Amino acid sequence: MYVDYQLTGVPKDRPGTGRPDKNGFIRLEMGGGLAKLNPETGELKVFRLDDPTRPSIHEVFPTSDGSSVWLTVQDQNPLVRFDTRTEKFDPVYKDQYEGPRPRQTNTIAPWPQFRNNDTETIGSAPRTHTAVADPAGNIWASGRPLKKFDIETKKYTNFPNVPDTYGIAVDKEGNIWAREFTARDYRKLVKVDSKTNKVTKYLPPNTDDQLNGAPRRVKVDSQGYVWCADYFGGNLTRFDPRTETFKIFKIPGPTATPYGMGVDHDDNVWYTSFYTDVTGRLDPKTGKFTEYPSPYGERSTRDLNEDSKGRIWYGAESLFRVGYFRLRTTSEMAAVQGIK
Repeated sequence: MYVDYQLTGVPKDRPGTGRPDKNGFIRLEMGGGLAKLNPETGELKVFRLDDPTRPSIHEVFPTSDGSSVWLTVQDQNPLVRFDTRTEKFDPVYKDQYEGPRPRQTNTIAPWPQFRNNDTETIGSAPRTHTAVADPAGNIWASGRPLKKFDIETKKYTNFPNVPDTYGIAVDKEGNIWAREFTARDYRKLVKVDSKTNKVTKYLPPNTDDQLNGAPRRVKVDSQGYVWCADYFGGNLTRFDPRTETFKIFKIPGPTATPYGMGVDHDDNVWYTSFYTDVTGRLDPKTGKFTEYPSPYGERSTRDLNEDSKGRIWYGAESLFRVGYFRLRTTSEMAAVQGIK
């Protein structure tokens, strides 16, 4: 079942996902700021940066201790911390980067003729995309390039050898995992040791000159497997860090384009497909896919995140909504079907 919430209706307030925080609130990226949603009452409180242009916030990241929410200001390239106790923003942490700008490719169209051409379809300027925290509390952000923000010194470490990344995750050992996606000539899974900053890259087996094998989002399950949503290839790809091997799970149906992806408490992998109106689930133990109809067309869900109640949160950008889905219980199904 799907439950969604109407937001402000302001054109720039189009979150791609909802991020549950420690206290049960849902944090959302909004135009020039963020919002706090109470999922039990539907109350929405919006906080804006002191910037009348309302810059694009790509995503928000609530820290596990509940004290902070970090904002990735996409085009201006900084990070911003929001203090959840005072409900105030810290000064903007700007990052000046003058490194290489890799050639970009079409990040939406899954058809080969629109990829790997000489006409760039998106800009190549530095940007900040998605954030995670390592065990020391430092903030890592994907984008152009991959970067690390030291919360004590307030300084950035940029990684020019990882010039463009999209999805990002952290494992139990503190390794950072990221996916090279939007740059035409970079298609690897990236691992960074958060203590030493050592970079290791792995090439998916189905990567070719047509840019197949180009995973977008990255998640790590409870067993340490690294999961990638292979947008162009139409797969869910699993990487085993112990054996350094990939396993590909082909998503059924036409034009499978997994964009949003999440792993639940049972290590099932959930995804939303950009060009098909479905929400899907993979049981890795059996390899079985189950797909559920979605009430939205082209909802542009960028990520999926499970809360403490097992609800998986998503965004419906084109409809200016955020919501969650869950499977009905046996008794709920019986009630819906009129079974006594």
